[in-house]
Amino acid sequence: MKKQLIILAILISVVSFGQSVKIDNNTKKFAFQKGEWLKFRMSYSNFLNAGFSTMEVKEVTDNNKKAFHIIGKGKSTGLISLFFKVKDDYQTYIDKETLRPYRFIRKIYEGGYTKDKEILFDYFGFGMSNILKTKHADMCLWWHRK
Repeated sequence: MKKQLIILAILISVVSFGQSVKIDNNTKKFAFQKGEWLKFRMSYSNFLNAGFSTMEVKEVTDNNKKAFHIIGKGKSTGLISLFFKVKDDYQTYIDKETLRPYRFIRKIYEGGYTKDKEILFDYFGFGMSNILKTKHADMCLWWHRK
């Protein structure tokens, strides 16, 4: 009798919790949405403040594509910035339909070391172009995957 009650309880719970809910397929659910942001405080041993880092999600239209524009910035503050100044800027554009990144921008200054780089991804030609920006000229490198 006890086994039959347990089997009946399991059967009822499977049937009742197994009900499906109709979801509108026209709207996509993302793990992030426009307007979201994060802010991080960086420190050494939670004593010496080193700087701040932020990430932000925006919705833009770039090259006639609806896209997410994700911006990440970081900078040193306080005493650390006197000895080792950091100012970083990372940006990526993600196609809203496929969730594939198609453009990446990196502009960094870290204690005198600089890098200004832009990468364009080509998923249909199976390659990517890497645009390196220097003080004197811009160079474009192209990789093609076979």
